[in-house]
Amino acid sequence: MMQSGTQRVVQIGRPYGAFFLVALGACDALPGSRYPDGGAPNDLHRPLVRACTTEFSFHPDSAVASVSVAGEFNKFDQTANPLTLGSDGTWRGHIALRPGAYGYKFVTDGNNWLLDPNDAYTKFVGDTENSLVEVDDCNRPQLKFLSLQKSAGGDAELQLQYVDGHSGAGFDSKSLEIKLDGAAQDAPMLSAEGNMTVRAHGLTKNKHRFVVSAADRAGHPAEELHIPFWIEDQPFDFRQGLFYFAFTDRFRDGDPASNLPLGELDDRANYFGGDFAGVRAAIEEGYFDALGVRTLWLSPPNANPDHSEPGSDGRLYSGYHGYWPTSSQTTESRFGSIEDLRALIHSAHARGIRVLVDTVLNHVHKEHPYFVAHQSDGWFSGDGTCVCGAPNCDWTAHALDCWFMSYLPDLNYRNFDALRAMVDDALFWARDLDIDGFRVDAVKHFEEAATRRLRSRLRDEFEHAGPLYYLVGETFDGDRDLVNHYVGPTKLHAQFDFPLYFTLTDVLARGKQDMYALENSANASDKFFGTAPMAPFVGNHDVPRFVSLAAGDVDEGNAKEQAWKAPPSPPQDEAAYRKLRLALTFVATQPGVPLVYYGDEFGQAGSADPDNRRPMKWSGYSKFEQATLDHTQRLGKARTSLRALQVGDRKGVWTENDIYVYARVAAPDVAIVALNRAASDWSRKVPLPSGVTIADGTVLHDRLGGNDVTVTNQSLDLHLSAQGSALYAP
Repeated sequence: MMQSGTQRVVQIGRPYGAFFLVALGACDALPGSRYPDGGAPNDLHRPLVRACTTEFSFHPDSAVASVSVAGEFNKFDQTANPLTLGSDGTWRGHIALRPGAYGYKFVTDGNNWLLDPNDAYTKFVGDTENSLVEVDDCNRPQLKFLSLQKSAGGDAELQLQYVDGHSGAGFDSKSLEIKLDGAAQDAPMLSAEGNMTVRAHGLTKNKHRFVVSAADRAGHPAEELHIPFWIEDQPFDFRQGLFYFAFTDRFRDGDPASNLPLGELDDRANYFGGDFAGVRAAIEEGYFDALGVRTLWLSPPNANPDHSEPGSDGRLYSGYHGYWPTSSQTTESRFGSIEDLRALIHSAHARGIRVLVDTVLNHVHKEHPYFVAHQSDGWFSGDGTCVCGAPNCDWTAHALDCWFMSYLPDLNYRNFDALRAMVDDALFWARDLDIDGFRVDAVKHFEEAATRRLRSRLRDEFEHAGPLYYLVGETFDGDRDLVNHYVGPTKLHAQFDFPLYFTLTDVLARGKQDMYALENSANASDKFFGTAPMAPFVGNHDVPRFVSLAAGDVDEGNAKEQAWKAPPSPPQDEAAYRKLRLALTFVATQPGVPLVYYGDEFGQAGSADPDNRRPMKWSGYSKFEQATLDHTQRLGKARTSLRALQVGDRKGVWTENDIYVYARVAAPDVAIVALNRAASDWSRKVPLPSGVTIADGTVLHDRLGGNDVTVTNQSLDLHLSAQGSALYAP
């Protein structure tokens, strides 16, 4: 049966598995591009001109007799566009295509239909997913990024190239506009080849952006070129610090004038007044710096309905959480304006902190303009009668098409227009607000084409000068195979490590499993996820608070009702806080990007949603809460200063039922983490295993405030207090 598909190819000859594939946009400049009208290379206004053909290239890993390309442009005819075998073993061909988005596949030996293995972009044609090539108007000129050199001292040199449109209208020098952080720059001269150099000096340590626009003499505009980049002392890595979820509405009220709760609701389901101004104030006061936070995650910033909706329990809720979007590019007024969010991001960037926003790709609210305009033309799955979890609408069987609630239409990404629109809307926050990535909600409930397109568009349009973004997904599941399925070079960078979280709470909060189980779970995550910068965590907005679990105060069989009728008070026994500190120590010293959910840094109490979303407590800490906050700050400081914690491999050192000692090793740097969950002190001379080498006589300091230890005969004489932890490093 004929298969069909589409993908835009953006790499030339890059190996992917056993294949090589090239498909250049139909109007890209190709080797041998001509000068128009016989113009000579030294003619200042006659640079290279775009060709109006698309090159398809395929390199099989074994001999084939024929290769052709079949797509929407030839009605998926496997004989219409054969490729020619070159001396290098690569099959190539050129096709003249009109502007548009085309699905295609390669066909080998007449009947083997293959996706382009070198391109992440896809498009469904009917129910079949295919590779995608997107072709623009070849009469438009192009601006091409060549290089960016920068220094920690604040110098930057940008190299660009202008390529004329196919009509050869010539470069309009008056149209050239270059802005740096919104300020106009002097236009550089264009070389004979269309090259230009832009220089800047005295840039602050911050995130900056060049924006370049130009047109030809016929008025054809080139696509605007955005080149964001950082000036900083060392290249940034998201693993260098803690990752913090500042749940916007419940975090901090910085602008009481924007407080507009819905009058008919219980306070726990209503807006509390947290806003962008409150998060910004915490940034500027150094709250996150003290915690060692280098990345912030904000709730979805989009506008939500101005009325309540029933939750799964039948109670009425507002959209304080942000997951009922009624707009794609407008902020929720209760959180603040676009300008308020931009100011927050600017304040974070001035401190080197990256900002992620939550993006909702699975659904919109019924009031969203997309549903109003497209509810009957294939943008959405079904008619809302299949609500997830209802009879005849199983969560798993209908994972991709059920509606979370009857007022949340589920997007159908087999419709390319819907796919393109939703990803374009996500890119708005990167282009116009300068965010640094996304937390992607409900990943397993929509087609992977969406996250692949999002990551690829971010890369192709903004990451000219190197990696900038972090895409971390939520797949609420204990199956590592499933969680890992959505992570990869062309997929999400990472996901939240729910499988590890489930074991962590069993071992350290409930005491249902021993420390061997925690070690095994950590090793399993290493094996499954490899070098992906996964996000381990102690808690989030969908699970009961860890300290309440540790105190045994959560009615786990009825937590939702408990949240409303008998929410737990803060524990009065320090044991629960000690368990939380153990969990925080474990998470903060794991590979990846460790997450702290607002309030967990001191031990905020709570059962299930909405009780796990209480307003942030900013003062009046108990002595147990203050001790926990101090502990978290020490962990954050260690994370930001110890290379071994940031990028080191994990190696087991010693494990017992109640003891787990492990090392993080990034030679020559080593950090030793020791956890004791027992209710009594523990002491032992622990030998360092192979691969954990520290010179005898080295003094290791406990970064959590305990006593130093000295390496003697490749052993450590460890002493841990009851339910205590230590973090040793030179």
